[in-house]
Amino acid sequence: MTMRRSAWKVALLFLLLNLCSLRAYALTAGDHVHVFWRTTGGQVITGRMLKGHLLVVDFWATWCHPCMLEVPTVIKDYKKYSRDGVGFLGISLDNDVSQMRAVAKSKGIVWPQVCTGAAWQDPTATAWGVRAIPDTFIISGRGKVLWTGYPTQLASALNQMLKLHPTKIVMIRDAKKALAAAIAHVVKHKDIGGAIAELKTISRKIGRDRAMRQPIKKLLLAIHAAGPAAVHQVRASRPVMRVLAEMVGMGRVQTWLGPIQ
Repeated sequence: MTMRRSAWKVALLFLLLNLCSLRAYALTAGDHVHVFWRTTGGQVITGRMLKGHLLVVDFWATWCHPCMLEVPTVIKDYKKYSRDGVGFLGISLDNDVSQMRAVAKSKGIVWPQVCTGAAWQDPTATAWGVRAIPDTFIISGRGKVLWTGYPTQLASALNQMLKLHPTKIVMIRDAKKALAAAIAHVVKHKDIGGAIAELKTISRKIGRDRAMRQPIKKLLLAIHAAGPAAVHQVRASRPVMRVLAEMVGMGRVQTWLGPIQ
């Protein structure tokens, strides 16, 4: 009986070890990664830096013909989506760092690059199970793999991921639009209900941000000017009061909205 139990333990341990190795060998959407790189420019990239962003990690090499064909596509995506808070990082499987840097410069690849000179034995490529290049990943602000695929599908994937996992820049931009619409509801139409509906669309994940102070102040002063009934209606909406307080602090909200009458 003891021998049987020991055999079962050995078999179970062997199975777990194989499952772990398979997970590391074939990274897929849903997995989490450890984020720590030192770029060829000396920049250190850590997981903390990803907060509020998405990160595109592109495995490539100068000797890889398909990779070089995809360079214009990735450059186009970089120019478009970097404005949305999407970071780009290249991991080169070249063994000549100087050559990689020279080619990157000549092709207009301006985003940071990691190149250990170890080619296919690069630590990240090995840990992530990269078997062929180009190979592209989208990583969340918490280090979660959201998507992996070929660079030609990157733009479509980013459009989808920005909707499901908006960056802080996107959330602030959407919040400003909602605040502008809410101000219009109050000032032009005296429609407090419409303003509240707009405010409920703002994400609570934005947190404190100085960019929000002026539009929120303008809105709350407009609500105050609309009269006690308007102020009471806004104060009665806990979700609205909560999101406004999280962005600028309850003290400012109370001051700009005015005293309870």
